[in-house]
Amino acid sequence: VEGHIKWWILSATVLSILLSWGSNFETFTDFFFYKIPFYNKFRTVSMTLVIASVAVPILAMLAIKRIMEDPEIFKAKQKEFYIATGIAGGIAVLFAIMPQAFFAFMSRAEMAGLAEQAKSAPEYKSQIDAFIAAVQAVRIAIFKADAWRSLLFVLATAAVVYTFGKKILKEKYMIAALAVIFIADLWSVDKRYLNDDNFKSKAMAHAFRKSKADAFILKDKDPNYRVLNLTQSVFNDGSTPYFHKAIGGYHGAKLRRYQDLIERQLAPSISAIMAVLQGKDTIHDINTVMRQLPVLNMLNTKYLIYSPDQMPFLNMDALGNAWFISDYKLVDNADQEIAALMGFNPKTTAIIDKRFASKFSVKAKKEFYDFKNAEIKLTSYKPNELKYESKTEKPQIAIFSEIYYEKGWNAYIDGNLTPHFRANYVLRALEIPKGKHEIVFKFEPKTFSISQTIALISSILTILLIAGLVYWEVKKEKV
Repeated sequence: VEGHIKWWILSATVLSILLSWGSNFETFTDFFFYKIPFYNKFRTVSMTLVIASVAVPILAMLAIKRIMEDPEIFKAKQKEFYIATGIAGGIAVLFAIMPQAFFAFMSRAEMAGLAEQAKSAPEYKSQIDAFIAAVQAVRIAIFKADAWRSLLFVLATAAVVYTFGKKILKEKYMIAALAVIFIADLWSVDKRYLNDDNFKSKAMAHAFRKSKADAFILKDKDPNYRVLNLTQSVFNDGSTPYFHKAIGGYHGAKLRRYQDLIERQLAPSISAIMAVLQGKDTIHDINTVMRQLPVLNMLNTKYLIYSPDQMPFLNMDALGNAWFISDYKLVDNADQEIAALMGFNPKTTAIIDKRFASKFSVKAKKEFYDFKNAEIKLTSYKPNELKYESKTEKPQIAIFSEIYYEKGWNAYIDGNLTPHFRANYVLRALEIPKGKHEIVFKFEPKTFSISQTIALISSILTILLIAGLVYWEVKKEKV
């Protein structure tokens, strides 16, 4: 392969491997993380290996292309061919016969965790050591099998290229043989992760078993409420979100603002509830502690599951899907906003960052009225559209128990786009005029509509290009 091509491919490959080392090459990783734009948006450093997995096959295909265009080059570069085959095959053999010389087969985090267990329970040290040895043995066996497998594919590919270079195999048969080798390689690996067992139509139906508590909650016809399942690791839980809208759950890319709320407010609140449940407390005691946890109430935490076989606790202090406030407190910044959530009554008061003050006209407490005569309710819930109906005698500020996300969510009052703002650090707020109105929140990210338009134009241009090439080829044939 020509120098200027192979060197940039090699550079990209080496760069992606170095970046994938992460904390194992911390100085290099930190430079990219803090200095190179957008690099810190990647979820994990190992994603950079995608570059190597594309670059290396490109280099291989360019080499095959060069040999096909100039078969005589094989004779001139025969020594290099043997060296390349020897390096690739030699690495596979070394990995197969002495893998422990190169890899530990247990991560530092795993060893640290097991060492901690052995320290806290020394009577089980022998079992833990046996477990470590068993895990390492299994991983080494898998690794060796793949090393021998890699050697097989290296030798098979080398044999095909060698026979073509010696003019024993014709070009079309070489292409066919390489295609068979590539498909066999990819197919056998892909089947490890996605096989026939993954295509059973009712697989998800048995993934999560409905508990008595789940069955009771599912009888609730309210279009939207949230569940706090204390029998699971709340923020690493996949079962509760399968049945309900949950306070927790898991996602690898949750909003930073919600993560702040988890760490500063939700985690301490959950600890307070657990302390009550672990004592010999009554329902009255649980009700008392729930009234002291404003964040859970403003998130409309209607049910608490404390035992899968028992009826859930119904939180009477949950504020519902939307409500009107009679007062608000302006704060200077986000730090003050989240700190103010410690001791306020979300049913009557909202905490608002002062930069949103221009979004509403109600400026003084005297402008509020007795909102017991006002009504606002959720009438329709969809993940990308929520509809409410309201009735008020004066302009009124409503708080919605939905996460504020300005990069996509728009608010409409009677079909007219209306600015909404953030309250209580994570929720949506909107000033609603007097009278009866329909309020609709829609998720309409501009990036989605723009990308749809670009995709459509690109598809049309691709079809026109293909049609033009076909027309050109047919016209050439006729000439």
